[in-house]
Parts: sequence; structure tokens; C-alpha cells
Amino acid sequence: MTHARLTPDDFSDAVLALCPGMGKRNAARLREKVREGFEGHPVGERKTRFADVIIDHRHEAFARPFVERSVERGVLAGS
Repeated sequence: MTHARLTPDDFSDAVLALCPGMGKRNAARLREKVREGFEGHPVGERKTRFADVIIDHRHEAFARPFVERSVERGVLAGS
């Protein structure tokens, strides 16, 4: 599979593989927000758009694992 053929759902699948304990509801919410965030943006911006989705929704349950991991790594300030 080439980079250009990755869909928002492919991206979500890869991300969700990193969070095996995430519930179905939160996984569905993540997929929904990733699709919305990627809409109308070029493939090359997907990492940035994913980060924007997580930051914009940082207080929602689906985003917390990513925010916590980013805070631990020093990428984000604690919120």
C-alpha cells in the first residue's frame, strides 16, 4: 500500500492498534473525528491533521490516551 492510498480509516486502524483497550464507542468517535479532520486536506498533512484532531478534542475520552502519551514524552504541556 502506498502512502497516497491510505484512507482516513486506514490511518485510524493503525492508531487504534496502539490503543487495544479503547472501547467501541471511543474508537468510533476517533474514526469520525479523523475523517472530519482529514476532509479536504492533502495526504501529506495527515500527521498534522491527526495531531490537530487530538488537541482540539483533548478533553474527550477518545483523545486522552494520545494526550497523556504526548505529555509524558514532553510533546505537549499538561492540560
